[in-house]
Amino acid sequence: MKKSFMAIFLFLVMIVVFTWSNSPEDYGSSLPPMLSHEIPVINGEILSSKEAKFEDRRGYSLEIKTKQSFKQTVEFYKSGFEKVGTTLSFNDVVYSVSEEKIASGETVLGSTIIYLEIIDKGEYTFVIMAIHL
Repeated sequence: MKKSFMAIFLFLVMIVVFTWSNSPEDYGSSLPPMLSHEIPVINGEILSSKEAKFEDRRGYSLEIKTKQSFKQTVEFYKSGFEKVGTTLSFNDVVYSVSEEKIASGETVLGSTIIYLEIIDKGEYTFVIMAIHL
């Protein structure tokens, strides 16, 4: 469980580092204007929406807070990606870190690679997406 937590922590640190490099565009609480409509985005408050430069390509980093339950959020993304013809694979389906539930997964949509984390914080569920174009 410690290794999984460290992997998620390092993944988040990588997103932050790559997001800050090369002065990426910050879209605030709006979705990036060029984000594909095929990529499902749950209803909720957009906490962060930025252009990002990853190791080998550009993309977007999104953070969303929703009132949907953890289970509803996981199902939303599973079915949303199935509707556009791809499967969201969860690396660690669900595990607990201090009473928080976390699910991390990835999928490929055409040439776009999407990494997703869903974190249960009780009253809210948080979604972090790294979209590699």
